[in-house]
Amino acid sequence: LLEAARQAATAFSLFPGLMVATDMDMVFSRYAELDSPCWIEADALTAGDPDPSTVRVRGLQNDAEVFRCTVTVAASESAVPPLAPCGSRSGPGAERRP
Repeated sequence: LLEAARQAATAFSLFPGLMVATDMDMVFSRYAELDSPCWIEADALTAGDPDPSTVRVRGLQNDAEVFRCTVTVAASESAVPPLAPCGSRSGPGAERRP
């Protein structure tokens, strides 16, 4: 459910592929059962916010709330360095080609 909330909050943000969750405040109301779907809803914490950084997420199962939380998202820094141009190599042991 934590992962569902994280995914919902980042998907709801203005730039979903570039955002990461930085904070979560979560309250669980009951157990989520495995034999019934748990629907996830996301909404901006501040109504009408064009670039929401804090998102309200709820999990509902059989018309009852399983959890509710607020998730704060922020722009992520790339974890992977940019690729070098095709054919170039760098670092120890790299060979130079004519």
